[in-house]
Amino acid sequence: MSTSPEYVTCIQRLLTEIGYRHESFPPYDVDYWGPFHVWMLNTLGPTSSWTEKQLAELEHSAGGVIERSYPHASTQVKLLFAKLTAIAILIDDSIEDEVVYEQIVQFSQRLYRGEAQQTGMLALYHATIQLRHRRPVYSRRPRIKTYRSQDTSKPFQISHSTSRS
Repeated sequence: MSTSPEYVTCIQRLLTEIGYRHESFPPYDVDYWGPFHVWMLNTLGPTSSWTEKQLAELEHSAGGVIERSYPHASTQVKLLFAKLTAIAILIDDSIEDEVVYEQIVQFSQRLYRGEAQQTGMLALYHATIQLRHRRPVYSRRPRIKTYRSQDTSKPFQISHSTSRS
C-alpha cells in the first residue's frame, strides 16, 4: 500500500466533494473548425494588424471556448458565437489604438442612427451580429404540453403552443 502526500489526499477529497469530473475535448469537428479557420484567414485576418501567430492563437482560444461551452449547439450557432467571440477579443485588444478606441465609443451611436461603421473590424462585428436577425437560429415548432390525469397511466394533451415557455 503506497502512501500519498497529505496535500494529494486533500485535493482528491475536495474534487470529490465539489463533484468535479474531467471532460476531455470533443473530437475534431471538421464542419465547425474548417469554416471557422477559413473565416479567420479570409475575413477577420485582413481587418486586423495581428500576425499569423496571434491570429492562430485567437482562433484556437475563441473556437475552443465555444466548442466546450456549447457542446450540444448546432454547428451554425457555434460558428456564430465563435466569430463574435473572436471579434470581441480582437476589438478588446485594439482599444489601445486611439483611433479604434474613438470608433468603439461611437459604435452604439452609429448603430442606432443606422450609419456605417468606420473600421473593417467594427463593420465586420456589426455584420456578424446582424446574422442573428436575418436567419432564425432556432426553429419554432409547436410544443405539445402533456399532463397526466390522476390515473398516472393515461396521459392526455392539454394544449398546443408555439411559445418557448
